[in-house]
Amino acid sequence: MKFFVNTLAIMIFIFPLNVSSRSLTGNNADYLHLPELCRYTQWREPNVNVSILNKWKRKLGPDWIHVHHFCRGLNLKFHSQNTMERKQFARLSKDAIGEFSYIRIHASQNFSLMPITNVKIGELLVGLKRFREAEESFHEAIRLNPKFTPSYSELSKLYIKQKQKDKAKKTLLEGLKISPNSKLLKLNLNRINK
Repeated sequence: MKFFVNTLAIMIFIFPLNVSSRSLTGNNADYLHLPELCRYTQWREPNVNVSILNKWKRKLGPDWIHVHHFCRGLNLKFHSQNTMERKQFARLSKDAIGEFSYIRIHASQNFSLMPITNVKIGELLVGLKRFREAEESFHEAIRLNPKFTPSYSELSKLYIKQKQKDKAKKTLLEGLKISPNSKLLKLNLNRINK
């Protein structure tokens, strides 16, 4: 009996009952706006090059097993930004936050995608007008990797949106102390100073 239960668990893991979960996006065109690594997060996708798949596994380490949630989050975020219907925007945004939150909960804190995961959550929260939570998410991204300049950029945009120009400027200057050659932060600072 124990052998049967273990075998069944393995079969469900390898061959999920939900056929739609076999594809990351359900639409191959979605891969055009996703990073290359996303094609390799689902071994069932057509034309997956196993050597490239193994390269990504080695590069991202043990947390590779969670990356499909990151890619699904990116895909849902993309679709949320390309809908004109407010209810659909909110639903897709919340679903994307759920996927990114999975990474926050299950991946290790030193996972290389953790800062960008927090930035993406923050961007989605800004779109939902949940500004306090968005600010916390951007701050968490900065804490995880102070050299990751998009964190400062998005946090400064949030402050501009809230009409807090001084805070936005201060945030960009903090980022430039750590990454003085950041074109992104310099560009944003120039926009504020105009």
